[in-house]
Amino acid sequence: QRLTETTDDEVLLVAHSSGCIMAVCILARACQLLKALPPGDGLAKRRLSLMTLGQCIPLLAELPHAHRFRAELTLLGQTQWIDWIDFSAPPDACCFALCNPLAKIDDAAINPPKMLSPRFAQMFDAARYQALRKDKLQMHFQYLMAHERVLDYDYFLITAGDQLLKNRFAHAPSVTDFSALHPFRWKKR
Repeated sequence: QRLTETTDDEVLLVAHSSGCIMAVCILARACQLLKALPPGDGLAKRRLSLMTLGQCIPLLAELPHAHRFRAELTLLGQTQWIDWIDFSAPPDACCFALCNPLAKIDDAAINPPKMLSPRFAQMFDAARYQALRKDKLQMHFQYLMAHERVLDYDYFLITAGDQLLKNRFAHAPSVTDFSALHPFRWKKR
């Protein structure tokens, strides 16, 4: 079956940690290819969704010579048919928690990512959560694992469920004012 004939309503790209950097590059380049398709092409009408988990995008975005990467980030922020949700948790010391990767790159982004916390503290009983907080590597990979309590964030329900990413989290407001852990005071490039 050709890609243009499929009935899928969403293409979901999921990335974790430094893989989020590669996902931005892949999706930006896919957007450029999709823009070149004829208007009647079915593939061009499909929603693209990006779910980043424990992202560390500023590691590359803040490098002085990362012009192409910043341009790709800007493209994602300007593309209305991409649904981007970023899950990051303040106790995860290996990510830029609740830090909008477009914030200092594209002030005029018309479609910034929705920033959400998976709320790890609510996923486990107190003793198990305290043990998890002491294991930094386990905490960083918890996005991809099962947990004790059912919450909005459930990796398996999100990636294998029957709802579009955007619809599943339509009720959740984006975190816009979290600044406790931002290690950089960025300058616009």
